[in-house]
Amino acid sequence: MAIKSMSATIHHLPSGLTVLLDPIIDCHTVAIGAFVRVGARYEKISGLAHFLEHMLFKGTKTRSCYTITQEIEQCGGSINAFTGREETAYHVRMMADDAKIGIDILADMLSFPLFNHDDLHSERDVVLQEILQAEDNPEDVLFDGLQKVVFADNHLGEPILGDKKSLQTITADDLRHFMRDYYSADNLILSVAGKFDEAAILEFATHYFSHVPQKKQGQNFKKATHHHGNQHIKRPIEQFHLCLALQGPTANDDDFYHAAAFSEIFGETMSSRLFQTIREKLGLAYAVQSFMQPYHDTGLFGIYAATDPSKAQQLYHALRDELANTKNTLTAEEVLMAQKQLLARAYINYENIDQRMQYNAKSYHIYHKIHSIDDVTQKISAIDLNALNQFAEKLRNAKESWVSVGAADEFIFH
Repeated sequence: MAIKSMSATIHHLPSGLTVLLDPIIDCHTVAIGAFVRVGARYEKISGLAHFLEHMLFKGTKTRSCYTITQEIEQCGGSINAFTGREETAYHVRMMADDAKIGIDILADMLSFPLFNHDDLHSERDVVLQEILQAEDNPEDVLFDGLQKVVFADNHLGEPILGDKKSLQTITADDLRHFMRDYYSADNLILSVAGKFDEAAILEFATHYFSHVPQKKQGQNFKKATHHHGNQHIKRPIEQFHLCLALQGPTANDDDFYHAAAFSEIFGETMSSRLFQTIREKLGLAYAVQSFMQPYHDTGLFGIYAATDPSKAQQLYHALRDELANTKNTLTAEEVLMAQKQLLARAYINYENIDQRMQYNAKSYHIYHKIHSIDDVTQKISAIDLNALNQFAEKLRNAKESWVSVGAADEFIFH
């Protein structure tokens, strides 16, 4: 069965596998992604989903770790993966004629991983280096700390990489059980964009993914509650890094596009209010921005900046003042600018094969349909000043949380 969605079609195979096909005639390559609808917030051991992602590259019953990458790269392709809090993706980019190889290898990785003892030991050391690298990065420390504060009673607050202690506890059986619970055909999206033969792709998907279990055994994630709090994390660094967090919209909230437009106006561009005030006028920071982090059941609206420790108090109050200054001051010109920024970004991603492949998968994961570029254009065009002011008022009235990273033993704002 196929459902039309502009240029993309949605196919539900008898196994339960969902295949998204987005043909793009004027190109010579294809992007293929196997998206599993499970991420770090589903796990019982912190870092398990991410460690599993690593281990699927370590070899299958018929391919070694080297062979997996060598087969892709010898035909000019590339292979990679990422783990999020709500999804895990394995993806390849290659010449159109080699799509069969890409699908074969992705299916092989998801169907027949080995989890050898020696590989488990060596890859644990690799992930440990990744964790240590993150701990050396104050922004990673800051944003992981923010998740922990805001989602204190939920696994959504745990770092995707896990930590040194949790990593050591993960066993091969833990990986197998997690795969059994979540890596099933009905929990999997195969997204393809670029140049390809649709009938051939469906044939390859049906054949190569036939060994993936059809039904998942696991349960859904625990819904998250937004908490309020603050934390200072000591690190021997020169700058003071600060992030303020307010409750933002979910991924399918009616306020989503208004929140996105507000973030554009407030802090995502060089002409934004934050940039012009905090950097250009006050000279308090080199890096300053607002951001959104939506999830299925909750969301964050954040404000980030870094400054000299001696100016931390001034920075904090300047950020809060700038948010307060949005009351009754947003303009129609700013709304138009935000619409053009959002629309341009949507089309830039639409014209990028990798981004389009990922967008289709994420859209289906969230909405169970693909929002076409026309759908997105309509939603952006519907943004208006009155609704934007209402969202800004809601944001100003929300209780804030904050996390900071710096050399001081402790910190408090006054």
